[in-house]
Amino acid sequence: MSEKNWPPCRPVIYHNIQEEIIEPSSRETVEQSYKLWLLYFVTLIFNFIAILVNGFTGRYVVGSVIVQLIIALIYIAFWPIFDFTARHLTLYRAYKHDNVNYFRWFFFVTFLDIIFAINEKGAICIVAGVFNAVCATLVFAQVILHVMLWRKVQAYFESKGWKLLPGDGNSK
Repeated sequence: MSEKNWPPCRPVIYHNIQEEIIEPSSRETVEQSYKLWLLYFVTLIFNFIAILVNGFTGRYVVGSVIVQLIIALIYIAFWPIFDFTARHLTLYRAYKHDNVNYFRWFFFVTFLDIIFAINEKGAICIVAGVFNAVCATLVFAQVILHVMLWRKVQAYFESKGWKLLPGDGNSK
């Protein structure tokens, strides 16, 4: 007899890449997406630390740093959940169900992620600059990895003969 959880609860989602994604190359792509999501979370934490370190340099207005810290905390609290459900889970379902609309949604959300990441800015100051450099490197890596993932998924998407915009004739 297994122990029951207290309080009783059920899993929010079922997510098993190894069992539910049959094709090895598709499984590898979805695993890459999951690892990218984890890296995204680490990037947000580094962003928070970079803002905190910038605040300690004394070169910024305290109110501005507090606002930036609050925004960074909001990102940490909500963005990983949004990114997981809107980008990674959508790609997971796209490969699991081989569904063109899930792929379309993945492309749209990933496009927004790339645009958002390109818009990021950083400041240069000795210690803060190191954290900003790490954060900027992680953001740049996010862009590169998102583009690589986009291209990999696009190749699979096109191999199915699907079109990105509905009504092009071959959409399922």
